[in-house]
Amino acid sequence: MCLALALAGCVGADPTIAPGPNDPPAAIPSVAPVSASGPAGTRSGALAGTAWEALALGGTAVTTAPAPTLTFDRAGRVSASGGCNSFAGSVRVGGGAIAFGEAFAGTRRACPGDLEARDQRMLAALQQAATYRTGAERLTLFDASGARVGLFVPAL
Repeated sequence: MCLALALAGCVGADPTIAPGPNDPPAAIPSVAPVSASGPAGTRSGALAGTAWEALALGGTAVTTAPAPTLTFDRAGRVSASGGCNSFAGSVRVGGGAIAFGEAFAGTRRACPGDLEARDQRMLAALQQAATYRTGAERLTLFDASGARVGLFVPAL
């Protein structure tokens, strides 16, 4: 029972309590939606069934463990972790475009400063991602201007 209460505290937040300055945002706005009839209309597309570890988020290299992770399932869902909290949501991938859903569900653990900042960089990379490229054992996410927001390698 204690475990169930502890987990419930991580997953669901009381909407009447304002988040603290170190809390991740409760909902992450999406990038512009990708049309289901356009080239990016598939759910997880070429990334379905893949798992990745971050080498860099934004302009910051990941130098400490645990590595942030990004996993695409075959049903158009994605799960991610910045190293402390975990997040899950929807994704549309195809034709080089990527769009993460309007909001991510996630845990809200208190994290040491460096892990909290990395969680925020992971969420920002997903929020900003508009296109992607794979190749040479890499997944690179780019924002709408073409700037790299995330660099990943296959997870072991």
